[in-house]
Amino acid sequence: MRDKTIWALSAAMALTACTVSPPSAVMRAASQPQGVTGTFGLTVRAVGEQGGVFYLNSELDYRDQRNLSIAIPADLYADLAARLGGSPREKLLGKHIEVTGVARRVTIFFLANGRRTDKYYYQTHIELHSLDDLKLPR
Repeated sequence: MRDKTIWALSAAMALTACTVSPPSAVMRAASQPQGVTGTFGLTVRAVGEQGGVFYLNSELDYRDQRNLSIAIPADLYADLAARLGGSPREKLLGKHIEVTGVARRVTIFFLANGRRTDKYYYQTHIELHSLDDLKLPR
C-alpha cells in the first residue's frame, strides 16, 4: 500500500512539474513566433474583460511583461460561470489553474483619440477553445 501511495504522489508531482510557468511561457513565446504548446500553470491574480473577451491574468497588472493571460471568449465564459456555480472572477481569483493550449506573443497597440498609434507593447496570451483544456481547483 505504501508503494502505491508513494507512486501516486510522485506521479502527481511529476504532472505539476510538467506545467510551464508564466515567466517561462512569456520568454519562450517571445522567441517562437508560432507560439509554445503546452500545459501552463498559473495563479489567477487579476480578471479583466475587453470587447467580449475575458482574461485570467497571472499578474495584477495585465500590462506587466511577465503576465500570462488566458483569453476566454464570452460563450465559454458563460459556460465556465455555470460550471463554477458563480462568477469566474469571484471563484478563480487567487486560485491556481492549469490550461493546455498555445502561448503566443501578441502585439498590443496604444490608442489615441480612438485611433491606433505606432506605439505598442507585447502580451502573451493563451486562447481557450474548450473548457476541457482548463483544469480548475477542487
